[in-house]
Amino acid sequence: MAGTGINPLSERDVMQAVGGSDNVDYPVPVPLRVAAHSPQVLRILALFNTVSGDLMLPPRIQKAISLRTRRLNGCFDTGLTSEDAALGCDNLLGFQRGLSDDPREQAMLALTTKIVRDRGKHTACVVDAARELGITDREIVETVFLVAQHTLLSYLHGISSVESEQDNSHQSVKEVS
Repeated sequence: MAGTGINPLSERDVMQAVGGSDNVDYPVPVPLRVAAHSPQVLRILALFNTVSGDLMLPPRIQKAISLRTRRLNGCFDTGLTSEDAALGCDNLLGFQRGLSDDPREQAMLALTTKIVRDRGKHTACVVDAARELGITDREIVETVFLVAQHTLLSYLHGISSVESEQDNSHQSVKEVS
């Protein structure tokens, strides 16, 4: 017997949980609407989101890490926005598959894949390969942070009562391009 999952709260309830305005003029993603059942968890996710904006990693590689992490965790809610269309469908699909023509991006995607698949264990060889391409320890630590953030979001989406294809808060790669 299949379970029903956790019902995401409304956007209005999410805003009330964090002490914000009742007016929401953008869709709140399902993982945040699930997290809102615990205002403390929702606040931590909001802080994660704020920190992500201050990372040294370029937005393009942050998106690549996000897409790869979500795909590896079985979450097909891509988290794409209309701004991501500039990256192009081929790049976005490549990121989901862990592929890039750029050697540094490819090394970061390989690191992401290794971290997710092995839950952070036995990654020394991939870290060394990334360093050989000039990827700094700071960039490696930020990659681990983003993997953790997007793994948590994937898990929250997974326990929700919403099927990925029913989630209208994010668009698919083909819709964005």
